[in-house]
Amino acid sequence: MGNRPFKDKKTMNVDGKEQGYEYSRLWAQQLFKKIDEWNVMELHRRFDLIVKRFFEIWPYPSIEAIFEDTSDEMSIFEAEDPKNKSLEYFIFRDERVITQEVSKMYYHVIKTLFDENPQLFLT
Repeated sequence: MGNRPFKDKKTMNVDGKEQGYEYSRLWAQQLFKKIDEWNVMELHRRFDLIVKRFFEIWPYPSIEAIFEDTSDEMSIFEAEDPKNKSLEYFIFRDERVITQEVSKMYYHVIKTLFDENPQLFLT
């Protein structure tokens, strides 16, 4: 249907081939049969209908996940006071970096974030 106005797409019937929304048997096109104008409000309405339909077809599973901690690794926020401790490595964004210097850990993290989006650091 190309880049035509909504009203043209709704009733399109070139060469009697019934291409428009009014002729569609697709579930996702049924809303277009009922409306006369495509705007932001209708876009949100269609989005809500599609999301609702999605969860009817693929419901969110009701499960209880049980996690067992099988490693000695922990988040920096869960770690005990680092006094008299040594650093062996750190993991940042699924990358394991071997270092014994906390300053190198900070440098690595900040440099990575800066390289990704320097504007955040300059504003």
